[in-house]
Parts: sequence; C-alpha cells; structure tokens
Amino acid sequence: MWALLIKEIDGQPVIVKGGLNMMVDDNYSATIITDEQHARQIDKLEIVNGEIRVKDGVELTPLETLNEIIVK
Repeated sequence: MWALLIKEIDGQPVIVKGGLNMMVDDNYSATIITDEQHARQIDKLEIVNGEIRVKDGVELTPLETLNEIIVK
C-alpha cells in the first residue's frame, strides 16, 4: 500500500516520508493512503488547509518516466 507519513513540525503538518509498505519507525501525526505517483514524489507535495496538493508551478512526473530513472 502506498502511503504518506505526516509529522507536526513547528505546529505545521509536513510530509516526511512516502513509499510502499513502509515500516513505521517513529511517531507520526497522520498516515495518508495515496497512489504511487504521489508517494514517490513527496518533495513536490505540500499540505494546505489540511489537504495534500502539488506545489504551485510544479508538475508530477509520470510513472512511466519515474520507472525509467536509474538511481546509482
């Protein structure tokens, strides 16, 4: 299951982890079930008025492109 893990930092909710079948290793304020495309690109997401959204001026990379990226 793809998910986002949220923590309160300085009184604001912040997405700190995203992934598949993650082990919860700390105290988080929320866990949100999401899709693979969002969970793999948490640096492009923000929480505004309690809702997860893509940051202004940013687009999510399609999954096909993400799957072609080789991490060394």
